[in-house]
Amino acid sequence: MWWARVMDRFIKGRTIATTIGNTIAIPNNWALMSPRAKAELLIHEARHLEQFRDWGCGVVWIGVVVLAVLYILALPAVFTVRAHLERQAYEQSMRASYMMGNKGPEYKDSWKQFMVQVFTGRLYVWMWPFKRKVEQWVDTVWYKLKIEDKMELLEYNLWKPI
Repeated sequence: MWWARVMDRFIKGRTIATTIGNTIAIPNNWALMSPRAKAELLIHEARHLEQFRDWGCGVVWIGVVVLAVLYILALPAVFTVRAHLERQAYEQSMRASYMMGNKGPEYKDSWKQFMVQVFTGRLYVWMWPFKRKVEQWVDTVWYKLKIEDKMELLEYNLWKPI
C-alpha cells in the first residue's frame, strides 16, 4: 500500500505512531515498549481510525481528504480540529491506562504532565497552548473515569448473585 511507504519514510527514526486513513504506522521503538504502553498506543490510534471513518461519513478515504483540508486550512496552531481529535484519542489512552489499574494520583499527575507537554509543545506545533486548560481537561477526564469505575462496581454489586 502506498500509504505504508509514505508513512514509513515520514516516521523513520521517530518514536511516535501515526495514523492516516486505515493505516497505523507504529514507532521504531515498538519492540522496546511495554505491553501496557503498546495497548495505550493502539487504543489511541484506533480512535483515529474511527475518526477518519466518521469524518468521511463511513468512507475512510473521504475522511482523509476532509481532515487533510481542515489541517491545512486551520494550520496546527492554537486550537484546531486536530486538537479536538487528539483530545478524543488521548482520552481513550487514559481510559485504557486507568482500566489496567493505573488509578492513583501519581498516574493522573503523570498524564497531566505528558498532556501539557504534548498539547502545548512543539511536537504537535502548539495546537492547544493553554497549559491550565490542558490540566483542567486531564482532571475532568480522570474524574469521569473514577465515576465510571464506581458505577461499574455498583452495577456489579447490585446484580451479583447472593
